[in-house]
Amino acid sequence: MTPNECQDLAYPALRPVSRYRICEINLLPPEILTEIFIRCLPSGSVRPRYRDAPLLLCRVCKHWNMVATDIPFLWAAIAIRFDLDEEHHGEQANPIRTWLSLSRDYPLDISVIIQWEEWVERKRRRLFIDTFKLLVSVFSRWRTVEITLPNCISSSYCQFPPGGAPLLESAHIHVTSGSSAGSSDPFACAWICKGSDKLRSFAWQMRSSPIPPIINESNLAMLHDLHLECSLSQSQCLQLLERCPLLQTCHFDNVMQSSWDDIFPPQPLIYSSLHSFRVDAQSSVSEILKSLTLPSLKSLVVSLAINAGEAQDFQLSELHPLISRSKPPLEKLTLDNFPISELELVQCLVMTSSLVALELNDDNRRSPLLTDIIIVALSGGTRDREGAFICPKLEVLKLTGNVSSTDRNFSKMVQLRWERAAAANQVACLQKVHVEFADEWHQEDVAVLTELRSQGLTLRVFMRQD
Repeated sequence: MTPNECQDLAYPALRPVSRYRICEINLLPPEILTEIFIRCLPSGSVRPRYRDAPLLLCRVCKHWNMVATDIPFLWAAIAIRFDLDEEHHGEQANPIRTWLSLSRDYPLDISVIIQWEEWVERKRRRLFIDTFKLLVSVFSRWRTVEITLPNCISSSYCQFPPGGAPLLESAHIHVTSGSSAGSSDPFACAWICKGSDKLRSFAWQMRSSPIPPIINESNLAMLHDLHLECSLSQSQCLQLLERCPLLQTCHFDNVMQSSWDDIFPPQPLIYSSLHSFRVDAQSSVSEILKSLTLPSLKSLVVSLAINAGEAQDFQLSELHPLISRSKPPLEKLTLDNFPISELELVQCLVMTSSLVALELNDDNRRSPLLTDIIIVALSGGTRDREGAFICPKLEVLKLTGNVSSTDRNFSKMVQLRWERAAAANQVACLQKVHVEFADEWHQEDVAVLTELRSQGLTLRVFMRQD
């Protein structure tokens, strides 16, 4: 590193360290010292601050400076923020330029966040523009990128080289709200993906917008993780899934109601790699559930934002057919405001013996209506006969909004699971319980659950008082 470059990165001098202590560690072979330096990197994002590695290592002595600046890996990740903390440390474009040069040809992991409040300040806006231009100049070396920026930023600042980013494996882009400018293009950052055939993970968050057009042109064949928070129809979700045969995790957020001209596959599509699937929707997602077979599914979350005044349809929800044909090793099931009958829900639970976490939430206090039917089923039988538990591995149980069981039945279910485990000299699987009763007549339930809490049960219990 040249004296000028050292000045760019050095910042205030450290308090002198004993030369004997420094010399002893400097006797280590360079490869050992290199490994030590790599272990000194902070976990998560590496921000260019003089109190953290790798800048801190450069300030100890000349030998450490020489070793640290000769390790490209130390400089291959950078997280840039434009808050007061970074401004206090005097971050400028020159140190970023030097940082990037020290990474040489190593693939880069980049994180850039600027909020609307920071963008409107002229000084920080200029700093962002200069910094982002530097990052774009090494676009061909981007391996992972996380970008958060307001939708008012001009598209001229998001002009990427035509060759694309051939090394790009992960791109997470969050476009926040702001005062839109005439020359702004909220989809400009999505062009990062063009020509990125190695892309494994992609996230796009701009809730009020449609899907970026470039996504329809991008190669998604190697994608493992997909998160889209934008306006999507059910048919668009399925079309995207068809282009991602290797997908392992998928989250569609803000799925809208289907239109009359939507086209759906005639037969369920099989995705043998998908193990985590989440859908947040404004209305029913029955067409999505009807069109999928997921034999490796471990986590399923369906969250519907339905207004309390709307009527809910309790016809077959497509959840039971999905589980029946997929036979997945399901470990987590979360249903929010999901219109399903209690009997169908019990049928689903009977087929999910591997279930570890069950969450049934009802913000509207309408669906699903939970009565003694499901509570007795979870207790291991009917009212008159005990049997094997359904969901025997259940560790977390959360029932909120509409639990209308008879007093003492719910606590009996939990108590039975604990007693049978104790009889077998085992620790009960069920350790976390959150329940919200639909009325206040559950004094016995509360008393028994409170006693179990004193024995180690993690408990939250509420009773509605209308």
